[in-house]
This record gives sequence, C-alpha cells and structure tokens, in this order.
Amino acid sequence: RGYLNNVRLVSARRGAGPPAGWVQTCSCPTGYDGDFCDGCSAGFRRSAPADGAFSPCEPCSCRGGSCDPLTGDCYSGDQSSGDCSAGSYRDPWPPRACVKCPCPEGRSCSLAAGSLDPRCDRCPAGTTGDDCNVCQEGFYGGAARGDSLSTQTCRPCQCNGHIDVSVAGSCDRGSGECLKCVNNTKGPSCESCLRGFYHSRAADACKACDCSVKVFLSGSVQCVTAVLKCSSLVLF
Repeated sequence: RGYLNNVRLVSARRGAGPPAGWVQTCSCPTGYDGDFCDGCSAGFRRSAPADGAFSPCEPCSCRGGSCDPLTGDCYSGDQSSGDCSAGSYRDPWPPRACVKCPCPEGRSCSLAAGSLDPRCDRCPAGTTGDDCNVCQEGFYGGAARGDSLSTQTCRPCQCNGHIDVSVAGSCDRGSGECLKCVNNTKGPSCESCLRGFYHSRAADACKACDCSVKVFLSGSVQCVTAVLKCSSLVLF
C-alpha cells in the first residue's frame, strides 16, 4: 500500500508572467494551430472538409489570404483566385468544382462560414428559404411546399387587402384561398361582409349596419347593402 505526501496542485494560463515549464506544448508545423496542432492556422483550410481533423491543411486560395479554416470560403472582401460565374458557387467538396446555385432565375448564392450548403443571396419577391423554394405568408404557388420554382412562382393571395400577412396561415399557400379574413369580411377572397356588416366595394372594410331598429334574421342582424338600411324581415 502506497501514500502520497506533500502534494500541491497548480495551474497555468496564457499571459504575461514566468513560463510554466512543466506544461507540455506542441510546436506545430506550418499551416497548423491549436494546443494539439489539430486546427488550421490563419490563411489555411482543410483540403477535404468532410474529413475534419483527419484532412491536411493547405493554403487558402483567396486574394486577401484569409478564409474559413474548415470550408476554405473566402471572408468578406476576399475573392477566390478561381471565381465561379454568376449563378454558381465553388463546391467545398473535392474536386471543388463550380456548381450551379439551387436558386431560381440564375440568382447567385454563397456559403456561410462553416457551412457546406449554399444559401441563395436574394430570393424573388414572394419567396423565401435557403433555395428560394417556399412561398412567403400572403403568397401562393408552386413553391408552397418547397416544390421547384422552374414552372411556377409565388403570386400574391387575392384577398382584397383583408388578410394580415404577419399571421401564419392567413391564406393557403397552395391554392391561394383566403383563410383568415379581417375587417369583418369573409369568403374565399374576403369579398363578402359578415352578417350585420356592409361595404360598397370588395376592397373596403365592412362597417356595422346602422339600424334604428335591430332586425334579426336567423339570429343575426341584417341590412340591405344597396341602401344600407335594415331588412324589412322581422322575426317575432
């Protein structure tokens, strides 16, 4: 049986002061960095990003010299020495060829730092998503469920201005049917008024009927839209 005696634990940290000679440090080769030389240093990237730390580090191919150490993407202000044409991006996977962006109308795309999947830079009006293949609220069409935009784009829902596009599900993004009409309207295009309300045009908000005598038909107040008067039908 053994014993430890007179033991003292100490720690070290980076900074000014006397060197801690008992702490082991690695002397990294060119292009590598980190306590265990397991990362790429500034100006270098992984030659095969999918292999992670098992992939060797190689110099970035950027005019400014700086890039993402994993994907090799040039940082803002830098450009690759082998730029791809508009509407294409450089695939981070070997052999790092130029690949067409998954965006409609030949729009450009880019890779965020650390990402292996491209994102469209500017989506057409009414669309959203990494690939611009989803209709925004208030729009409908071929991209309602992430379908291809090659044959059909997103169009505004025809609700006569009576939906709140900030509310999810205000209109069906597949058919364009208005689902959450506001301003006391109803109908597939929010073209009609609720009982007890009227308007002169479909685009106008519906106002409450101004009746001197409340008239009920099937339990709801009615008024004649043309003359804005109460209905002559009275239930007793």
